Amino acid sequence: MRRTTITAAAAVLLLALTGCSAEDSGSAKEATTSPPVVEGPSKDERFINRVHDADFTSWPTSPPLEELTALPVQWCSELDAGHSVEYLFDEAGLYPIGEKWGTELSEAHELLLIGVDVYCPALRDQVTAELRESGVY
Repeated sequence: MRRTTITAAAAVLLLALTGCSAEDSGSAKEATTSPPVVEGPSKDERFINRVHDADFTSWPTSPPLEELTALPVQWCSELDAGHSVEYLFDEAGLYPIGEKWGTELSEAHELLLIGVDVYCPALRDQVTAELRESGVY
């Protein structure tokens, strides 16, 4: 008797979970077969990780992260508008430098490439072509 009660309760629970209509079973099937969305590190996190891996010698200590992560978005915007690397660093005032930190030019170009790779990879060819033409890359 006890076994029958448990079996009956399990059957009722199973029916409640699976639903009775074909429409419900289809949506339940879709919900169980679609993969979960897994988010990776943000662009800022990927950028900072790559910058740390680059180990720039012109930085005795790392610059403030807020200052550093603000640059790639601005670079990408200006590059997307058709401006050059020279324009970014000279006229637009987007050279990677702060009140208490600075970047050697060769490392500034490397930092720019890292930023472009992470934030606007479609513009990488444009930047590398310009750096090659100027003899920097």
